Amino acid sequence: MVVASFLALLAVLGIELTSGLSLTRGLHNLPVQEIYVMADKDKLYLSVDLAPSATGLKTIRVPLSEITFEVNPALTKDMAISSTDAYIWGDRWPWVEKVTITLKTARQKEGFDTLFEPKKLKPLQDDLAKGTTVGVTHSGLLTSGGRIME
Repeated sequence: MVVASFLALLAVLGIELTSGLSLTRGLHNLPVQEIYVMADKDKLYLSVDLAPSATGLKTIRVPLSEITFEVNPALTKDMAISSTDAYIWGDRWPWVEKVTITLKTARQKEGFDTLFEPKKLKPLQDDLAKGTTVGVTHSGLLTSGGRIME
């Protein structure tokens, strides 16, 4: 019994070290620093750089289908990110699901809603397939090389 418990503990530790599976209590209102739109196998996702926090995460990756937006004028920063995802996959750039991005103004939400319209995502996906990386401002505008693209 002791040997089986020890082997199970080693297996969990091995998975944690190699796959980066972490049991968390989710992410709660972490400040967002930078956002980039990227493509992986014809799927778009956001790469979100976080302000230093107690979670130890610096960058997370979120599929677009897993993102919802809220507006909270009482927010002390421009943008914050939260998630109820109990498991975070990956070591260097963990994948997170069930993400809510809280924005300070309704105008910011309009910008992100416009950015995520299907008619805008298809050309963006074609551009990203060529290997480019595109930034996103906290107002939902695309940037490249420090310039707003729209």
